[in-house]
Amino acid sequence: MKHLLSEGRIGSLTTRNRIVMAAMHLGYAEDGYVTERFVRYYEECAKGEAGLLFLGGFKMHRLGGGGIGFLSIEDDKYIPSMKKMNARLHSHGAKTAAQLFHGGRYAFSFMMDGEQPVSASAIPSKLTRETPRALSIPEIHETIEHFAAAARRAREADFDAVEVMGSTGYLIAQFLSPVSNTRDDEYGGSLENRARFGIEVIRTVKRACGNDYPVVVRHSGAELMDGGNTIEESVKIAKLFEEAGADAISIQVGWHESRVPTVAASVPRGAFVFLARFMRPHLSVPVVTCNRINDPLLAEQILADGSADFIAMARALNADPYFAKKVREGRFDEIIPCTGCNEGCLDTIFGGQPSTCMNNPTRGRENELALVKSANPRKIMLVGGGPGGLEAARVLAQRGHRVTLFEKSKRLGGRLALSAIPPGREEFGNTVRYLDSAARRAGVEIICGIEMTPEKARKEKPDVLVLATGGITRIPNVPGIDNDKVILADEALTGGKPLGRKVVVIGAGGVACEVAIFVAREGRITPETALFLIENNVLPAERTLDLAHKGPHQVTLVRRGSKVGDSLGRSTRWLTLQELKNLGVRTITDARYVRVTDEGLLISLDGQQQMLEADTIIIAAGYEADPRLKERWAGAAPEIHILGDAHIPQKGIDAIYEATILGRKI
Repeated sequence: MKHLLSEGRIGSLTTRNRIVMAAMHLGYAEDGYVTERFVRYYEECAKGEAGLLFLGGFKMHRLGGGGIGFLSIEDDKYIPSMKKMNARLHSHGAKTAAQLFHGGRYAFSFMMDGEQPVSASAIPSKLTRETPRALSIPEIHETIEHFAAAARRAREADFDAVEVMGSTGYLIAQFLSPVSNTRDDEYGGSLENRARFGIEVIRTVKRACGNDYPVVVRHSGAELMDGGNTIEESVKIAKLFEEAGADAISIQVGWHESRVPTVAASVPRGAFVFLARFMRPHLSVPVVTCNRINDPLLAEQILADGSADFIAMARALNADPYFAKKVREGRFDEIIPCTGCNEGCLDTIFGGQPSTCMNNPTRGRENELALVKSANPRKIMLVGGGPGGLEAARVLAQRGHRVTLFEKSKRLGGRLALSAIPPGREEFGNTVRYLDSAARRAGVEIICGIEMTPEKARKEKPDVLVLATGGITRIPNVPGIDNDKVILADEALTGGKPLGRKVVVIGAGGVACEVAIFVAREGRITPETALFLIENNVLPAERTLDLAHKGPHQVTLVRRGSKVGDSLGRSTRWLTLQELKNLGVRTITDARYVRVTDEGLLISLDGQQQMLEADTIIIAAGYEADPRLKERWAGAAPEIHILGDAHIPQKGIDAIYEATILGRKI
């Protein structure tokens, strides 16, 4: 780890290592002010030895905010609280930078007292579904001065640097791209003209703060927008920004409107590092790379092979603020993994709720979820080794209780382990492995392969019994559902039953969509085979890629409801629907199941019956709590708690949060 843990330099700024935390909107601010909740969140990252913390974004003007609970730096009144915050973060050895933010057409009018958003041109935003008005030239000059004033305040508040947000489709990016800039004045047309706004922002910020004050520019290495700047043009823009005074270029990828995933679990680790590698030889200032880098070995390799100078991690440090410290101490297996699920950090924000993390529910709750030793250690038995059971067991053991966990199968993780089976979901297996190892390190005795029963539990005489046995598969009441060709989603994922060519999946929630994608890809050729076929001209590249993309199965997804993937989060649902479409999965909604026959599934659609021919029918209609669970376990212990899906079916983030709360209460 000699590269990752070595000192880094950005202009006059020296960092203790090459790990930086990219800015994240957390939703913790109140009236634009930093709060104790915000400070405690980043204080953990500072204690965890991150080198540089990019905080924000900070809005500089009322027309440029970015969401509920957004930070502000538009007035001097915000300086004192920011200064106090920086003193605390600096005391732990971290350096800080304020991200200067203007949302442009990504700002919502309802959050600006109904005022129309502004942009380079009056081109509608697919994100907000609103049409901005084009800034006049005097307004452009005024906005540039807002950046400068914000930078001055940042320096007065003892930030060590500022970051100019110029990527991801925000205001500067809107000027840069022909997608959103159709101006015919000096701020539109040629690449140099489109870059003029960003260049003038950088120059004005440098004049306001002095040439010795580091300015980092966040820049899209690839817009991933039809008609947008090419990668080569992005390099030219980065060079112009360097010439204007940028002390480092932080390479991001995509816009929020892009139809290419950039941070989802299905994105391979380090998939976009090539952008930094491509750009770095053209620049003399440090290059920061990011997006789906959550592994220290990968981060070290990126630096070692010269692809970048710094590694930016947002969600990896959201999951584990002590990432850098654990790397330095060689405790790799103790790092809380980021799975790329987006449930706690993006879906919450899109829903107007503050950010947290599925794998680390203490994020954003550092004070309220502080761990306190139990004054009365007890003998506790947990039944069920899913994520909720493992998390509750860990917390209880860390508080001093004597904890034993029983899992009837030989595999821990419950439904979360099954979620790791479909392509692009492998990261969820890391969550299971972490929860397992963390519970064992805490002193939990884990016994797999033995089914605990109420009778056995009574003999063990625990003081407290926690039932985390999971939900049961919801079986539709359909004649013929017991046909031999009908299998459960779990059996399809684990390979317990062979799959025929024609497959019908009953259900279209999150589980059903995962299963449909899994089946559609089952039987595809491996990447190694594809490369062999292409290199040896056995098949045309396009045909080979098709064979590597999907298998031989014909998949139909059918449900009674009207919406496919309705239980999925906003940040990933669009991607799932896109995958289903690309894989040729047929989706049918508003159907009535008539009966299962040897031919397939007979349904009624708009009053007309039709047969969905099927060799295999998979039930993936979701899960439900066992209504007899409480009665069956009554009297097995003096105190009984029911946790997770056994109580009510829920997402992983909810199960783990419920478990960490219960673990602190007992």
